[in-house]
Amino acid sequence: EMRKSALFLLLLAACVMSPTPLSAKKKKSSKTPPSGVVDLSPSSDSRLKTGVWLVMAHTPSCLNCSTLRDILETTSRYYPPSQIQFGAVLAAKYGLDPNAQHPVLALLPGQGPDRYAAVPAPQTLSGVHSYVSHFLGDAALQAGRHDDALRHLTHALQHTPSAPLLNYMVASILHQHKRDLPSATKHYQTALESEGELPDPARVHYMHGNAQLTLGYPEEARRCYRRATERDPTLYSAHRESAIAFGIEGKPSKAEQHLRKALGIRPNDPDCLTELAAVLIGGALE
Repeated sequence: EMRKSALFLLLLAACVMSPTPLSAKKKKSSKTPPSGVVDLSPSSDSRLKTGVWLVMAHTPSCLNCSTLRDILETTSRYYPPSQIQFGAVLAAKYGLDPNAQHPVLALLPGQGPDRYAAVPAPQTLSGVHSYVSHFLGDAALQAGRHDDALRHLTHALQHTPSAPLLNYMVASILHQHKRDLPSATKHYQTALESEGELPDPARVHYMHGNAQLTLGYPEEARRCYRRATERDPTLYSAHRESAIAFGIEGKPSKAEQHLRKALGIRPNDPDCLTELAAVLIGGALE
């Protein structure tokens, strides 16, 4: 009995002195969270046959690979793999020079491992984020998913707020699909601050004018239409909308001039002919 009592007291003392119960003392897991960047085979990797990928190609002598890989790791946390996946390949692929000391980025747009595009974005966190969100936004826009497109493009703008093409795309969605014209005009204006980087600045001026006209600002709309026709004199719609703006302002002679310019581009356009007849009849009745 005395031995049993002594053993019991020893066990009790061990429990009191221990900060945690003996049953709770487990070896800590040494596992690290899975990487967001997949190390791919330099040969044809079957994983590249499906889905969209952003891949970093590099050589053994790469100088800043760890920095770019960290950027891809951080970026990958924002996008689910169903939208885009991130990878790295130790090989002279995707336009990489075998002697290059700096990595290249390539986008595989979901058409298999042999279809890729070089990524012109700066190899910075903001540059990669903006590029990926721009790509996903454009894809959503092409598919008619305007809410998804707006979400992706707005995220891209958070990283590159002055990007002209991004601002124009956001403005178009807000204008044509959300009817948020005040916000749309702000993005049109930002886009046009660097209009030389836009593929069709005349079109952007024209759309900006339409938003201003709908908001009830015909004079500002006319300025936009004038800039549009200065950049593209054959832009029929800008001449016709200029005529409407002049008509709202009570300037029929100016409206007539622009309708005739529009008819010079599309001589038999029935709507334009009807509007010109209305302007001429109205002037004759005055």
